[in-house]
This record gives sequence, structure tokens and C-alpha cells, in this order.
Amino acid sequence: MGIRQIRLVVLALTVLAPSARSQDTASLRARLQTRLDQLMVGSNTPGASAAVILPSGQAIAVTSGFSDTAMKERMKPADRLPSGSTGKTFTAAIILQLVNEGRLKLDDPISTWFGKDPWFARLANHSDITVRMLLNHTSGIPDHVIEPRFVYAVLDAPDRVWTPEECVAFILDRPPLSPAGKEFHYTDTNYILLGMIVERITGRTFYAELQRRLLGPLKLADIVPNDRRRVPGVVQGYSGGLERSWLAYGHETADAPPPPGSAAAADAMLDHGVFVINPQMEYTAGGLSTTPTDLARWAKDVYEGRVFPEPLLQEAVKCNPSGPRQACYGLGVGVRNSPLGVRYGHGGFFPGYTTDMVYFPAHRIAVVIQTNTTAAGAHSFSDQFVQDAARMAVETSGQ
Repeated sequence: MGIRQIRLVVLALTVLAPSARSQDTASLRARLQTRLDQLMVGSNTPGASAAVILPSGQAIAVTSGFSDTAMKERMKPADRLPSGSTGKTFTAAIILQLVNEGRLKLDDPISTWFGKDPWFARLANHSDITVRMLLNHTSGIPDHVIEPRFVYAVLDAPDRVWTPEECVAFILDRPPLSPAGKEFHYTDTNYILLGMIVERITGRTFYAELQRRLLGPLKLADIVPNDRRRVPGVVQGYSGGLERSWLAYGHETADAPPPPGSAAAADAMLDHGVFVINPQMEYTAGGLSTTPTDLARWAKDVYEGRVFPEPLLQEAVKCNPSGPRQACYGLGVGVRNSPLGVRYGHGGFFPGYTTDMVYFPAHRIAVVIQTNTTAAGAHSFSDQFVQDAARMAVETSGQ
């Protein structure tokens, strides 16, 4: 083969390679769309939005169903949905950045920041809790967010703006769930306290730090704080009855049906674009609305070591999956075994909305799916979609 022929072959390969990749991406998008549509059938889920980020960083977004059933509006990739406890991954990341900056240590006692507060001695296990125990939910502190008194207080005063101290007050004087550091008990209150630590160390609001440290530098413009009742770009969600949905999350039951027309009875979570309760109460235990694409980009950034150094990432994901689900919880991250190897991530619940965010480190693939219902009778297919989408993405990338 002469020089001219070799050049022609190289030129042809250069031209064809992007075309082949485009065809692969289009094929993967079609397969993802078909699978999401299949899973929606018979699920009683109004709408779903999902995204896959490939090893190259390319994003593929698919949606199915409705963002608003009354208006017959279709779900779109740019729609935002409250992402619940996936917000804990951002809180944990800021804490780990502060560790990297030498401004705190994982095994510092939390009395360092709260020891002089008059309420602190009334907190279960207060003298024995460390920052690490808040991050991995082994503090033994009860959970305020599933305390019925808190639920009803939020329902009764939808305009109220909650301070972190007011949230923590609901579990003061309660006995510990276990001795500090001994058992895992998933508790939003742990992350409320972490948010307070961030603010006390930095002298800024948590959301200001979030924007300065994470959202701005990583260009995650479609992730916004739920710090008011009208959050831009958020679509309708359906709780199936707000009180019932929220208490079921905490495995509680209502004493009596709520009166018709009350916030407690609400199915639709937005009234003319305004939340029927103030989502601000989530604060640093959740507190964000996202698109699946930007949330998946976040998962890829944080679990590929672009948010804090690799040694801290390894510390964050260090745990041994066990139990029926082969799962465990690190520092703000769930760790599970799967057919595609270990997976990192977090789930999220907010009345009317669910989120699953997963990253597969062996394949450098992130998958996120969000839905707009928590109504009884709706069948969750999110984990099945995550598994199927990741497998399809691995097949497409040739790994």
C-alpha cells in the first residue's frame, strides 16, 4: 500500500469513527427509551425522567409519561424534580472538602461546634458523637423528619421557614437508637447537624457554599436549592395524599383521614407552581431539585475524584456490603454489589417524587432516574431501569 493509499484510509477512519459513535449513541438512546416506556406500563407512575452519562462524559436523556396529568404535559429532560436525600451527597462532599482543607477532622467530636449551645446536652449521645458518625449514620440520634409531631407542624404551617435548630428540637430528650458508633440508623437529623457545622466553620450559608464550591465550578446549573415554596422549573408531583405518603415513608400511620382540601390530603404537590408545603424544611438532608442529567453528571464528578482528593474518596466509600441486598453506607454514599460490580450512589424521597442516583466505577457510567409519584399503588421500577440502562451502556461502550 502506497503513502497516498494509507493517507486515504486514515482519512476515512477519521471521518467514519464519529459517525459510528453517533450511530451507537442513537441506538442506545432508542433502547433506553424503549425500556423506560416498557417499565412505565402498568406502574401507575405519571411520569419518569432519566439520564445516562457514558465514560466519555456524553449524556443521554430520556423521558416517559406526563409531568402534569391534568394539563397533559409530557415530561421533558429539562424538567426539574425534587431529588430528596441525594442532597446528602452534596453535604458530605462539602464536609470532605473542609477535611481536605484541614478545617475539621472526621473524628472530631461535634461538641467542638455545639458544646456551648443550650440544647446540646439534650441531644442523644451528644458527648460521644463524631463528624464521621453523622456522615455514616451511626450517631444513634433519632430522626426528626419522620416524627409525627414534625410532619403535622409542617403541614399546619406551609409558609413557615424552619431553622435547623427548630428541626433538631423535635428529637431532643429522646433516648438514643443505639450507642454512638455502634449501629446504622438512617437519620436526616445527622445531616441537618452537618449543615450547621458547615455554616459555623465557613461563616456562610450552606447554599452559598454549595454554589461557590460545587454547583458553580462544576457547571451544574440545573441543580437548584429548595429554599422556598416556588422553585423554578419544578414539575408536578403526586403524593397520593401528602400526610399518608410522608408517614408511610417513616412507617407511621395517620390516626384519622385528613379533612378534604387540607394540605395533609393533597395529592398534587404544586398549586399553580407553588409547593403545598415549604420544602425548605429539608435543608442539608435533601433540599435540592435537579434534572437527571445534571445529577448524573454530579455522580460522575464526585465518584471519579474531581470534587475532593482520591484518598478521601476511598475513605468515603470504604465499607463492606453485606445483608440481603449486599449493601452498606459510607460517608454520604450507599455502596452495593451488582452484576456490573460495585456501585455507588444514593436514593431520594420527597412526597410526590423519587430519585435514584447510581455510579458504576468499573465502567465509569452514571445513571439517574426520577419519577413524580409516591402514591400508594404506584410500582417502583427505578432500580430495574438503573440496572438495565447501565448494562446497555456497557454494551454500547464495548467494555
